[in-house]
Order: sequence, then structure tokens, then C-alpha cells
Amino acid sequence: MRDVIGYGSRAAHPAVRRRCGRSWSPRAASEERTGAAASGSRLRARRAPRGPLRAPRSGGGRSRFGTDRAPGPGADGPPVGASQNWCVPIRLPRRALAAIGALLVTAAMAGCAASSTEVPGARPVVAATPVAEPADLRAAGARLVDDARSASLVIVPKRPNGGLVVFLHGWGQTRWSLLSRREEAGVAHAVSEAGFTILAADGLGKAWGDPASLDDYQDLITRTKSTYRLRDVFLMGESMGGLATMQLARRLPDVRAATAWFPVCDLRTMHQPRFQESIRDAWRGRSRAAVSPVRVGDTPLLVWASPADTVVNATTNAAVCVAEAKAAGADVTYFRTTGEHGDPSNYQPTTVVTFFEKYRTPGA
Repeated sequence: MRDVIGYGSRAAHPAVRRRCGRSWSPRAASEERTGAAASGSRLRARRAPRGPLRAPRSGGGRSRFGTDRAPGPGADGPPVGASQNWCVPIRLPRRALAAIGALLVTAAMAGCAASSTEVPGARPVVAATPVAEPADLRAAGARLVDDARSASLVIVPKRPNGGLVVFLHGWGQTRWSLLSRREEAGVAHAVSEAGFTILAADGLGKAWGDPASLDDYQDLITRTKSTYRLRDVFLMGESMGGLATMQLARRLPDVRAATAWFPVCDLRTMHQPRFQESIRDAWRGRSRAAVSPVRVGDTPLLVWASPADTVVNATTNAAVCVAEAKAAGADVTYFRTTGEHGDPSNYQPTTVVTFFEKYRTPGA
């Protein structure tokens, strides 16, 4: 095979290193250049059929294959950067070079896209997740209705039970975040299979409980209820979404119950620099008193939060919401979980479904 090129330095592609995985030596280079290797030699077996391959000439500059070579005393010196995995260059057609280059670039981009690590100080990026119905939802007979105009997603179950579950996402997320991570998706699948219709919206990734975002959520809830003939509303807030969850629970008369994963309940506690720009954008020119801390009513409530969470402090947020809910006479349960922000211990699909079913209007 001649459609490979390169000196197998540490910077070379792994496929090249595997093909040329023999340490460089003056003798090996001489054998490849002159064809004097023994008939059983591995190096001679790799030789291109067009004739003996040549090692770079001595001196600096560029080789005929466009690779830098270092000046040296003789023709047997390895190219720049070659050490343990040096191999002889092989001729490569231009079309093959272009094809391999495109494949390498595509693979590199795919690797970057697969990373979900959040870099401290990064700004929220509202990126569209590919629209695809998860296999398990499709198998259960559910359908996904994505509305680009309102940046909302509705998951319609096979047998709707009259209940609407609204997912209020965290900082920098989108309507598709509910299905993009195993933990949240597990809850969504369980809720859908139980017959609840699900609504999620982008909220521009910065719905910090400000009046504009609350109005948007309320309009979407009203439209969705009307379109799908739903009655009961249940709220499911995550992190930043806790601020809107607590306020909508007090504002909307049809809200029967709410759940909150590590909710933000006091905007004053969110000091990390990465949040500041979106908070300023959301609350520009307005008083933040309504969310410092947020007021909590008597809506039945489940809360999950971990003392080890360093993003949203549980003591100054979740515990505050729980205390206010109890003071208002609400049926409230506080699950103290483990791990960092978003830890899997916060997600209990069966508990959420049972809780919503408890407060769903019979025959709705």
C-alpha cells in the first residue's frame, strides 16, 4: 500500500506509526535506500513497488515530500522530530492526501464536539442539538414536536393523561438538554411513559427568574395546554431554573406540584464570574429583590441538593426554598444527595412520577 506518507515521528498519525513501528537506525535507512536488506527483512517487505525509497539527503531545507529535515553529517540522519518511530517516506497521490486530511479534520472536530466538559469562566452557548427522537421514546409511541419559532419542544406521549410537565433548565442549556444527558433523560422517559406531556424551552440560556423569562414560560404553558387539551401543570426545575419554578408555582393556578434539582433560590449567592454577564442581561434595569431570595408558596415540592455542591450552595439555596415552603404549609420533601453539581444521585425517575401522580386530577 502506497497511499500513506510521512516520517513516523511522534507527531505522525497513529496509523503511520503502527505501519512504520520500527526504531530508526543508520543501517535500516541504508537498507531501505539501497535495497540491500535480506529477503526476510520486515523493512524490505514494506518497500514501495515503484523502486527503492530514499532517505533524506544531508543538509537543511525541505525534502521532496515537503517534510522538514535537519542538517546532518550524512544521508542516514533522521528528519526533524524523528526519534524512536522514524520511518521512510512513501509517495502519496494528491487526491489521497486530500481525502486523508479531510478524514483527520472530521475526526478531530468530532472529538471536540463529544467533550462536554464545562470550562470555568466560559460563556453559555446555546447550541442546537440534532433533532432526533430517542429510540425508547419512539418505541413507547411518543412523538417530539420541535417548534423553532418559540424555541420549544413538546414530547407527546402515546396515551396522554391530561398532565403537563414543564422542564425549566439550568444556565446555558437548551430545550434539548432534557434529553442530552442520561440522568435528565431517564426522568423524561419515565414521565412520558406515565402519560405526561412534557414542555421544554430554550429561554435563551439565561432565564434567571426575571419577569421577561417568566412571561415567556407562562405564554408557552398556556398555548401548550390549549393545543393538547391539558389541565394539570407540574414544574420540574434544574439549577438556575429553580428561580422560575418557585415563581411560576405561585403565579399559575393550575400548578399542582413541583420538583427541583439543586435549585438556585437566592440570586445573590451566584458569585461565579461565568454567570455574571447572563445575570446582568436578564435583569438589566430591574430590581433583583424578587429573587434575593425567591418567595416560595404552598405548592407541594420535592427538592434534591448535595452539601458537596460547589456551584449552587445547598445551604443558601435549596435549604432556603425548603424552609419557606414548610413555613407556607406545603407538603415538601428534601433529599440530601451526594457529589458535585449534577451528580446522578439527584435523579430519581420513579419518585418523580409517583409524586406527580399523587397530585394529578383523576380523569384529567
